[in-house]
Amino acid sequence: MSEHHNSAGFELAGFVGPLKYLDLVGWNFKSITISITMFIALPAILNIVFLKLFEKKFKWIKSDDYLVSYENEHILG
Repeated sequence: MSEHHNSAGFELAGFVGPLKYLDLVGWNFKSITISITMFIALPAILNIVFLKLFEKKFKWIKSDDYLVSYENEHILG
């Protein structure tokens, strides 16, 4: 028994979603443009907007929150 799923999947490759979308709707100029917009441009734009919003306006996060420190390296092994 063979099952066909229309899941984009979230394995190791980040392009699984856009490729599955294009596989389902077809490879044409309109669908490629929508795919690039929805899977690349929109996430990048929203990332910048939300970072600015939460860093500058709400002050919920700061750039030091992303700092990686190896001061306690002996604890990790």
